[in-house]
Amino acid sequence: MAANGPLYLLHEGAAVKVGLRVEPRHCNPTGVCHGGMLASFCDMLLPLSLQLDSLAPVPLGAWVEGECEVLKATRPMVFAQGLARAEVAPRPALTAKPLMPPTPLPAPPPTRPLQGSAP
Repeated sequence: MAANGPLYLLHEGAAVKVGLRVEPRHCNPTGVCHGGMLASFCDMLLPLSLQLDSLAPVPLGAWVEGECEVLKATRPMVFAQGLARAEVAPRPALTAKPLMPPTPLPAPPPTRPLQGSAP
């Protein structure tokens, strides 16, 4: 993604937002963000399957921000939906429906007894 970025992350509680400022290299010949770039933007969670619906063009220079919401998490799969919005548009620029494997949580640090504590 280094060639496509820079991408920005914002952590707000349990939610994580991803952001991108559209540059000329992200645009197609009509001067709007290329659909392939928006697909790469939405693919940040490494889904097994990704369905995208383009709803509005994203112009050069626009700030694009995307959010993903988990709809259902099962042991083998996570079902989610996402929206990407451009700051200049009143409605979403695209919707995303990813299907992905669950991400394992990092192992907790080992616990050690406190020195001088009673058994």
